Amino acid sequence: TAAQLIPRFWDVTSGQIQIGEHNIKDLCMDNLMDTVSFVFQDAFMLDDTIYKNISIGKDNCTREEVENAAKAAQIHSFIQSLPDGYDTYLGSAGIKLSGGEKQRICIARAILKGAPIIVFDEATSFTDIENEHKIQIALENLLKGKTTIMIAHRLHTIVNADNICVFQNGSIVEMGCHTDLLEKNGVYADVIVVDPPRKGCDEMLLKTILKMQPKRVVYVSCDSATLARDLRFLCDNGYELKKVCGVDQFPQTVHVETVVLLSHKKPDGHINVKVEFGEGE
Repeated sequence: TAAQLIPRFWDVTSGQIQIGEHNIKDLCMDNLMDTVSFVFQDAFMLDDTIYKNISIGKDNCTREEVENAAKAAQIHSFIQSLPDGYDTYLGSAGIKLSGGEKQRICIARAILKGAPIIVFDEATSFTDIENEHKIQIALENLLKGKTTIMIAHRLHTIVNADNICVFQNGSIVEMGCHTDLLEKNGVYADVIVVDPPRKGCDEMLLKTILKMQPKRVVYVSCDSATLARDLRFLCDNGYELKKVCGVDQFPQTVHVETVVLLSHKKPDGHINVKVEFGEGE
């Protein structure tokens, strides 16, 4: 919601938002929209060709510019593999794309547009491992030399950000870089949300979490086998299982089976953990 104030989807009722020391209310809408590109979780697609879906990012663009943007977004090879290539129709009258493929088309559109400000709503949330890897490469090409406002829930997407704003109950409660926020030992350092790909966490990520010593870890699982493995690692290193929740209690995590809450136990504590997955749970 806060990021969508930038293109004036809503107007602020107090204070002001500035771009280059200019109040955005003083900019004409065409100039404002030329300044900002969006990559949202819910990728917007026209019921038209792939070429048209990319080329709407820039007026009077050439075929070469569209293909170069697609290459930078790691989607060109996939498009070329289709029988009609860039002339393939999407939507009700054409083929269906995966979430990751749609997002890479949106990234190609944003690359083609070349706006200096990117609003990026953690678009890798609902993708598989292969698509997420390609999206990360595409984002590296998109974000070069840009000012980026990134809405994120995953640790690895924001640790290198220049400034992190922590929201709680609709307000910003902390600001700073990753290291500064850890040293404050406040809200950011208190809870780490782990949302691994289907193969689970790698050992490096789990060790990174342990080094941060958060009081609580929320582990969002999409696979019971990797959940058991990763929980054992966390529990062997000082965390105890507090709660296992069905995904219906976390509607934003639509691609997962289980959400687990762990808390740090006392240094002299000892626990045995048994997680049972019943039918329908």
